[in-house]
Amino acid sequence: MDPDTTKKTTSCSIADNDDNDLESTKSTGLLEESISNNTVEDKKQQQSHESCAIRLRQRICGEEDIRNVLGFFLLGVFNNVVYVINNAGAGEIVPGDYATIYLVNTFPALIIKLTGPYWFHYVPYNVRIITASLCIVLNFILVMYGSTTWLKLLGVFFGAVQGGLGEATLLGSAALYNDPSRCIGMWSSGTGFAGILGFILEIFILKNASDWVRLLVGLIIVGIFLGSFFLLLQAPTNGWPTKETRSTEEIGKMTFIERFRRVLSLWPYIIPLILVYFAEYAIQAGAWTAYSFDPSQVDNLESRNDAYLWLNLMYQIGVFISRSSTILFVANRCGLWIMPFLQIGMLLFFSFNATEQFWNGLSLLFPALFVGLLGGGVYVNAFTLITKEVDDAYEEFSLSAASVADTFGSLLGDVFALFLQSCLFYSLGLEDDSGVTCPFE
Repeated sequence: MDPDTTKKTTSCSIADNDDNDLESTKSTGLLEESISNNTVEDKKQQQSHESCAIRLRQRICGEEDIRNVLGFFLLGVFNNVVYVINNAGAGEIVPGDYATIYLVNTFPALIIKLTGPYWFHYVPYNVRIITASLCIVLNFILVMYGSTTWLKLLGVFFGAVQGGLGEATLLGSAALYNDPSRCIGMWSSGTGFAGILGFILEIFILKNASDWVRLLVGLIIVGIFLGSFFLLLQAPTNGWPTKETRSTEEIGKMTFIERFRRVLSLWPYIIPLILVYFAEYAIQAGAWTAYSFDPSQVDNLESRNDAYLWLNLMYQIGVFISRSSTILFVANRCGLWIMPFLQIGMLLFFSFNATEQFWNGLSLLFPALFVGLLGGGVYVNAFTLITKEVDDAYEEFSLSAASVADTFGSLLGDVFALFLQSCLFYSLGLEDDSGVTCPFE
């Protein structure tokens, strides 16, 4: 072979090898770069997910520990669910007379909340929670096994004591934690969900359940309520107040007159609560008792009971949605005052429509949802604004004291509902067993 040819061949071979090595190096570099880019992308994606999780947790929990957030939610659920069950089962406890159940289910709570600002500081939190739990047990036993209407109503009475004592106590306790507004928001969301849970339990489980099943449900409620307070909820940073610590606090030094004046100073929050609860309970206990989704069946008690339950269930869904809304936004005072007047408009609509029947059928569930949105919106925003606007030294006192407003408004609405129901029944030619005579007859 020609030496020159050999050299050329060898040279080409070496060049090819160099090209192959270069291609291999480039390929390896591209692979490493791709792996590096994928790793960076994975890290970015992971950081993005972690960031979203952090933002979500921050949105839900605020500056509060997740145990306390969950604790307030569960306490809201199981403090209020007994009240809802009693209202949902009103037609079975005292057939055809819903307003009486609403009255008995409200008045004891009013007394507790009205007097609470003057004696709560003498009774430790744990004693109040245990007392409320015992009332739940008495409620279920007497409502189930009471041989007379009066015994059943006594059971409802104990349920009302539990609800009022628990609400005023736990609302006030929110002020002892790092992020009171978040605790109020989760408590309110829990009370809203209690409405849905209570009606679902009544409609699908308790309505046709045996006595032992109803008692079992009551015991489960008590167990979760106690467990949420004593096991899940953490003690406040400075511990639960005692008689000794109360004596050094501003609220412990207040006289009766100072306490009364402090309650009156809460009128910007109390009046909207009274108005919105007056209107919505007049709707629930009065106007909705005269509805049937089929107008031709309005004289049928069972048909009216069904409509009553479904209207109230949709109302409770609205309450839950709006009471959970402070995770996203908080209304100002202007918004707080607009909502009660819209609710009064809903009362006029449902009262007039009951007699004229210009709107009927299942589509009535949508305005019922709006009633719930308004009622829940005023509740959560009123108490949240208290945590933001009232001096820290009086925050605990103010939250407990203002809780009288929703109960007082409910009671006024229940009394008005007795006459409203009587007038609507008279207009529709229905039999009224409430014993109240319509003033316009």
